[in-house]
Amino acid sequence: TRTAPPRPAVDAPVPAQIRPLLPPFEDPEANLSAPLAPVAPAFALEMRIAPPLAAVPSPVLARTDPPLVAALPPEASCVDPPPPLVPLPTLTVAAPPRPAVPDPEPSSTAPELPVCDVPE
Repeated sequence: TRTAPPRPAVDAPVPAQIRPLLPPFEDPEANLSAPLAPVAPAFALEMRIAPPLAAVPSPVLARTDPPLVAALPPEASCVDPPPPLVPLPTLTVAAPPRPAVPDPEPSSTAPELPVCDVPE
């Protein structure tokens, strides 16, 4: 076993409370300056350009009717997994033996009834 050396006898530290240095409470200065007006407008002229409309032919409408003969479903296939390379372990359930203790004797206790049968 390992035993730590005894701790030296030292006085407990004295708790000290040091408050953070905060600036004194002063009212904030009011910001009364307005934003400067721009010297010139951002754009001298308002320009509206329409997108170019090129003469593009529309696609040819091709109408195809659905097939009249229903497609046959694929044949049913059953693919079993390959056999295991090693035999699988067998499941064995073995409950522990019950202790040799006699069964408890049944007991019944009648409820306590009031002294008077007639309520007041």
